[in-house]
Amino acid sequence: MIYPNTYSFTQAKHAGFINYFLDPSNLSQILFNTIGSVNSVVHYNYSPYIIQNKVLMVATIFMTIAKTVQLLRIIRSFSPLVTMM
Repeated sequence: MIYPNTYSFTQAKHAGFINYFLDPSNLSQILFNTIGSVNSVVHYNYSPYIIQNKVLMVATIFMTIAKTVQLLRIIRSFSPLVTMM
């Protein structure tokens, strides 16, 4: 989670923190960073086998899949395939 948080902080610094957090396109990145960070803390402080941690892991997986599909739309050759999904 160090790289995504550092990347988001750098983007927020360049765009301005208020503009970054008010932009709806950054909501998925903010949510992904928050869920991933909370998941790391829960993993460290509690057992990875508790239900709260499993829910956070599933949410992190769904966010990762959504981000992957979003990034695949950028590549022209993948775009028709991803649009059909």
